[in-house]
Amino acid sequence: MRKILTLLFLTITTSTYAQTLRQVFTQMPDSIVPLLSSVNRQDGMDYIDNDLPLDVTNKLGNITTISGEKNTYIDINTASKAWTRLILLPSTSADTLVCLIKTISVDKAKDSQIQFYNTSWKRLNTADFVTLPSRQDFMTWNDSVSEEDRAELMKKIDIELMEISANYEKHGEEGVAVPTLTFRLHSQAYMNEDERKLVAPYIKESLTMRWNGAKFE
Repeated sequence: MRKILTLLFLTITTSTYAQTLRQVFTQMPDSIVPLLSSVNRQDGMDYIDNDLPLDVTNKLGNITTISGEKNTYIDINTASKAWTRLILLPSTSADTLVCLIKTISVDKAKDSQIQFYNTSWKRLNTADFVTLPSRQDFMTWNDSVSEEDRAELMKKIDIELMEISANYEKHGEEGVAVPTLTFRLHSQAYMNEDERKLVAPYIKESLTMRWNGAKFE
């Protein structure tokens, strides 16, 4: 019953995102994405409402692309190797929450930072809304791998890099669109070819968590 009520709540609250998403983005403090002005954000939201991307000249004189999906998310690409995604999360116990994910890409590796805010842009404690997976959570062992071999393989994953992506995905028999986080481990990008071949069979492609109205789980 609790699951059904949560899905019903998410269905009702996501229908109110159009105005809220605009308000949150246009009122974002300059310190969150320093290269964009309030005018840039306002113009970007106008284009997103019409399903169009917008290239703006940022404060350094370079191009930043603002794009997204109306009522769903906003992407801010400040460079070809750095981008930010903003989505809103309906909450069962408080105001709508803001989930902000900043990702950088170096060579073939990606690493993300996730932050949570209220709609007044007060920073909240990340651990209250998601327990981030560790490299151990990505490993899937079989009985043929001894404890000693597992420990040796884990030593090779000495740089913990993790890409986080956020979107709305349909879930359950009701087909309700629920905020979802997908995690991908990129530590193997810094391994040599032999080490990559050794650990590759045991690394899960991705991990997924869904928003339950209070936390990703």
